[in-house]
Amino acid sequence: MHVNHASPDPHPKLHVLYIAAIFPPLNAIATVRTWNTACALAARGWNVTVLTVPPTMWRHRNADDHPSPHRPGTALHFIHASPPLAYLNPDLYTATPPHLLSPLYLLSVRPFNPFKTLVVHAWGFAAHRAARALLSWRPNLILADGGPPLGCYLAAYSLARYWKIPYVLDYRDLWSVGNPHKQTFHNYWQRPIERKLVKHAAGIVTVSHGLARTLMSAFSLPPRKVHVITNGYNAHRLQNVPSATFDEPAIVYAGTLYPPLRTLKPVLMALKRLDTPTLRWQFHYYGAQGDLVRKDAAELGMLSRVTCHGRVPWSEAVAALKGAHCAVVVVSVNSEAATELGVLTGKLFELLGLGVPILMVAPRNAEAREYLFGHGEAYCADEVTDMAEYLRSLLGRDPKRYTPPKECSWDTLGDVWDSVLRGVIEDGNYIAQ
Repeated sequence: MHVNHASPDPHPKLHVLYIAAIFPPLNAIATVRTWNTACALAARGWNVTVLTVPPTMWRHRNADDHPSPHRPGTALHFIHASPPLAYLNPDLYTATPPHLLSPLYLLSVRPFNPFKTLVVHAWGFAAHRAARALLSWRPNLILADGGPPLGCYLAAYSLARYWKIPYVLDYRDLWSVGNPHKQTFHNYWQRPIERKLVKHAAGIVTVSHGLARTLMSAFSLPPRKVHVITNGYNAHRLQNVPSATFDEPAIVYAGTLYPPLRTLKPVLMALKRLDTPTLRWQFHYYGAQGDLVRKDAAELGMLSRVTCHGRVPWSEAVAALKGAHCAVVVVSVNSEAATELGVLTGKLFELLGLGVPILMVAPRNAEAREYLFGHGEAYCADEVTDMAEYLRSLLGRDPKRYTPPKECSWDTLGDVWDSVLRGVIEDGNYIAQ
């Protein structure tokens, strides 16, 4: 465990302990929300201490520098807690095992590693110890990010009980109920734990109204306890990224795929209809699943039209999106699935901030469609012909650009976060028991 040398003001107006294991420099889209939330609160006068994983422990680190919050005189303070037995998850952490012949380590390097998830969740215990040892005064509030939910939320609950203060849970994704990407047996034993943590929380924040309705229904939550704060875009950072240049008009997807629900197959099928010698274009994929993209492209005879760049720093992916003729967002290829209607991927909001035309693949009644703001078109996965015609209309011209919607900027969302958390403190009715 580690705390930075700079000491926060000993007499802040409001002090929030932000428990966020998923935080820069980890190279993951989820860090966009945690970083901007922390900075937005600091810029509004909060004393923000971030309880997170030591930066050097991440296997995949972002090479980009993260600037300080925008307003002068504000800063983030950190307490770092190392995951116990981190070497048992070598895909995520860089920790070295105590002995290469350790039985646990030998199990961890096998294709089926039973310890990966356990190590991630166990971080909550290390986080609890670090906060109690290194934080010298009582915060006004605890805010916990949902990555991973079991570790972060349990740490928030236990520390809130210790200090007798309220805590707020931020649901970037659903946990044990309604998450289409996490249908596992772990949900059954974790659901009673989630029910208790949600019950004692002073507030619940989530990214969409669909997810909010799922949580209220599953856990009988009163509407006043649940708040919707979407993801957003940081105009200051986006403006500082230069636009990439491409030899051919570019269609770009940057991010993670979750087969079979989130794949690029429908988009590639639409592009197949545009695979003619007279039409210039190239599809670019930025992410770790290039093998999957190349496999789908090969089945359609389109390998020459697809370029996979692998996992890249945030700034490189944003530069590519900024220079694209069209950016792709996939909510789900299941056109009618009710479980995915409330999914509101964070990548959508950075595209809105860039003003680039968007091609969205989403269920017919998906909430994500309401957040296009006229910046593009949304289609079901089976509407391949319509996708192709939309792409054709964009490729035969100079890149089109839109004005970013202010309601989705972190300048606006920061005010919402500030209001919600101050309201929780003023309410004073919820203290973890």
